[in-house]
Parts: sequence; structure tokens; C-alpha cells
Amino acid sequence: DEEEAGDAPPTTEPTRPPEAGEAAARAEPPYTPLEQAVLYHVFTEGEAALVDLGVKLGAERGELERAVRSLAGKGCVRTEKRGRRIIVAYRDGFYRGLEKAAPSAEGFTLASRVLELYASKGYWVYPADSGKEGGAPDLVAVPLNSWRPIYPQAVAIEIETANEVETHPEQVARNMVKPSTRAYREVHVYTTSSKLGRVREILSELMAPPDVKAKVKVFAADAEPMGVPAAEPASATQPTPPPTAPLGAGGVVRLKVGSLVFSVDGADMLAKGEEYASLRREGPLTPKVEEGHLLLTSKSGRTLRIRLVKGVAT
Repeated sequence: DEEEAGDAPPTTEPTRPPEAGEAAARAEPPYTPLEQAVLYHVFTEGEAALVDLGVKLGAERGELERAVRSLAGKGCVRTEKRGRRIIVAYRDGFYRGLEKAAPSAEGFTLASRVLELYASKGYWVYPADSGKEGGAPDLVAVPLNSWRPIYPQAVAIEIETANEVETHPEQVARNMVKPSTRAYREVHVYTTSSKLGRVREILSELMAPPDVKAKVKVFAADAEPMGVPAAEPASATQPTPPPTAPLGAGGVVRLKVGSLVFSVDGADMLAKGEEYASLRREGPLTPKVEEGHLLLTSKSGRTLRIRLVKGVAT
């Protein structure tokens, strides 16, 4: 029989990465690897039975229950009993801490897309901490083995908005090869589809050793991912970059609203990123599809209209 997952002390924090010889930054991740995996699953599905989460994630029952209790204590999920099954439902928090890595509206939109992408492929993703060196990458993506981080295979992630590429190309270049990223297996740079060519041009013109430049991969964060390989941390000798391919002028963005996923026009989403972030700060949004557009209404009654590209996935 299932037992109710009530409140309890948080799960043990993951072992901190060694400061020398390992590819990971000093940081304060908002969630443990298992907590983030649980949160991503219910964020995507809306809710899931505790027993089904155990099957999906392959986690030991006790560890899974502790992770759920910790997430409930942080206000991220709620649990309820339906018959003999414990249901874990998403409430909030999947993007928690992301504003540290991407404080602008456009940057937050791109970073949220990247966070979803890496989490879906089995990486533990969190904002980096500058530490003593300063200039840490925006995000760190670490592959896992039995929920333990494999820090030597960690990837540094940089988010470069269209505005940053346009106004500070020299900073974009520095971010590719700054000292804090040298310990990482690769550096993945994400920008918009419209600036993808420019960022790749910056990389090609960069005066840096060939082996340093070879670690840098550039992708578009506002495009639909195609052919994305899953991480194989236990046996991989090469990193597993998630490539993306542009679709149309602005690409396609999968937008999660409650238990629904909408495919919206990337260019329209980026143009309205600041307004979208403002509405999200009010709390859960109410979605409605009308004449080829997604209407998002906040608690205060404010409404944002975004062009739809595809239908709705539940």
C-alpha cells in the first residue's frame, strides 16, 4: 500500500563539487538532483502518482518520498490521497533561481527554455555561483548516475540575448573562454535564432587556442529541438550537446501553463517577454485559445496575447 508523503525535513544536500580538477561551479542549487527530476516530471505532466514516479525515475522509494516531502515543504508540489494512491501535483518553483542567471525578460525566456531542455535529458541544472574567480557561467548542467552528479562531465551554459549580442559582442566572446569555464567539459552558448549566425561568427573570429574553441558549441534557444540525444553519463566519453534547429523566423517555444503545453511563435514570445514575466509574478496564469492566439490572464485580470504555432498538448 502507498503511504502518504507528508511534511518532513528536506532531503540531504548533494555532495559539493571539489574545487580543483572537477567541472562544476560552487553554487547553492535550489533542489537536489532527485528533487529537480520529480519537479520536472510533475511540471510537465501536471501531476503523477507517487508509485508511477518511482517507476519513471528508478529511484529508491524512501529517497523518492523524502524528495517529495522536501518539495512540498518548499511549496513546489502538493500531495493528496486518491484511494490507495498518493498523487503529487505541481504548484510552483520549477524556474526558481533562474532570475540569477538571466535577470532580463528576454534572458529569462531563453534560460527557461534551456532549463527545460537539459532537465528533459537527465541533467541536473542550476545557476552557477561566481565564487572567488568571479564570472561564473550562467548555468551548470551536470549528468547523473543513480542520482549522483558526475562533475567531471559537467557543461557550462551561457545565455546571450539578442541585445547582448548586438551591443556587447566583446563580452559574448569573453564568456566563451573566461577562466571559470575552463574546468568544464564543454561550454554551450544559447542565443536567439536571429543571432545564431552572429554568435557563431564571433566564435570563429575568437583568438583562442584551438582546443579551447573546440569546447564551445552554439545553439538557438528559441527553436524547436530536433534529434536531441539523451545523456549517457555512465559510459559517455564525449559530451551530449542538445542541438536545435530554427523553424521559421522566430522558431517555436513550448510554453507550459498549468498542466497544458502550448507551442507559440518564438519571435512573438521574445518580443513580449517582459510583459509575460510581469504577469507570471502575479501567480498562476489562466490560458485560453482564441483565433490562433494564446491568451494568458493573470489574477488581476491583465491579459497577454501570443501567436500560436501549433495546437495544445495536455
